[in-house]
Amino acid sequence: MSRAVDWADLRRRLSLAASQADPQEGPAGDRHRQVLDERARALARPPMPSKPHEEITLVGFGLGGESWTVEARFVWEAFQLRQLVPLPGAPAPAAGVCPWRGSVLLVLDVRGVLGVPVAPLADLVHVLVLGDRQPAFGVLADTLGEVTKLDRAALAEPAEGVAIHREWVLGVTPEAAFALNALRLIEAHT
Repeated sequence: MSRAVDWADLRRRLSLAASQADPQEGPAGDRHRQVLDERARALARPPMPSKPHEEITLVGFGLGGESWTVEARFVWEAFQLRQLVPLPGAPAPAAGVCPWRGSVLLVLDVRGVLGVPVAPLADLVHVLVLGDRQPAFGVLADTLGEVTKLDRAALAEPAEGVAIHREWVLGVTPEAAFALNALRLIEAHT
């Protein structure tokens, strides 16, 4: 024998179950709706203006066993040093002069300025000619590296404990090369 179905009780129980299962109804549903509304408002806001990307071109070089870069806009030329005439009594970082394009170029040994370990000058066989509006001087380097492009924002602060003079450094590249502040160096030595 079958029992009679109490349709009114069944509807009431289904309605109760549905209201408990639907997070849109009741106090918990109100909180869910509030959270969703807040998220929708946050997503609907116009995006914050981002910093404009400033791509810089860097010329790599080695100095004292460390990797360095300098902005290409300050590099006039890079060449292998063939002759360096010392300047007795000249204040550091002047290392000497060399012939360059029919003229005489002052050459600096910036290792002491930057806090880079100093080795014999014979290890420094390359010169980077630096200048802002015109060539100002040459900087001795161990090696010449690659030319790379980088977003200026990608330069990080040097890690604590790094024994360099931070005022001469723009930052550190993702490849762990120091970016020399060429403009500051040019202004200090011209």
